[in-house]
Amino acid sequence: MKRLLLFELRKLFKNKSFYIWTFASVALSLIYLLCSFGMFSLQSSQNMQRIVSPESGIISAIGFFKTSPVTVFILMFICNDFDNGILKNIISRGYSRQSIFTAKFMAVIVSTLFMVILNLVAVFAVSSALYHNIGSIYALFIPQLIILVFGLISFAGIFFMLCSIFKKSAPAIVVSLLALLALPTGISIISSYLHINLSCLWLGNAVSTLAVNNISVQTLLASGVCIIVYLVVSYIVSISVVKKLEV
Repeated sequence: MKRLLLFELRKLFKNKSFYIWTFASVALSLIYLLCSFGMFSLQSSQNMQRIVSPESGIISAIGFFKTSPVTVFILMFICNDFDNGILKNIISRGYSRQSIFTAKFMAVIVSTLFMVILNLVAVFAVSSALYHNIGSIYALFIPQLIILVFGLISFAGIFFMLCSIFKKSAPAIVVSLLALLALPTGISIISSYLHINLSCLWLGNAVSTLAVNNISVQTLLASGVCIIVYLVVSYIVSISVVKKLEV
């Protein structure tokens, strides 16, 4: 397993497309941040009613999860591996497909963590410089950021699971994008009808709920549990699917 994981990580970090997707996500995150700062500066100079509030590095880092296109970029570099024939070069070496997919799943987690942290650091640094305000690191902010990071990692796990099921990137991308668009709306409608807050039950809702300045500890814990459950379930389903393909 260790050799497989190292093989997958070496292959990943030698892949130019991974760096292209990563830095493209950082660039778009910073473009959004600069546009937001430009709107704030314009409104402040004209003494207009402030629609965009002053921010800080911490607040921007939290808000990054709602506005950055990093989720789509994670999806694209995961699906790219499935387009390239993930089993052709290593299945003959005596490894089971279960071991191969486990190593790939772990490599996806590591690469997603790298991409997300790079985005967070860039947004935090640039926002702190623009607003001249790092922001107070309250006790809730650090757990909030950690759970949000795990949220995007769970997204990556779900994308990996869909690729394992469909074997091709196109249907996995379509289903993923439809889920990102439709399920949050559906859960919001059900929540309104039942008068129960179900926002933590789906990742899209949970990220939007968590990526705000004030969040209750109960909501934070509930979302964290659901996010971990999604990550575990996506791994179990992926491995269950490939076990049926053992040769």
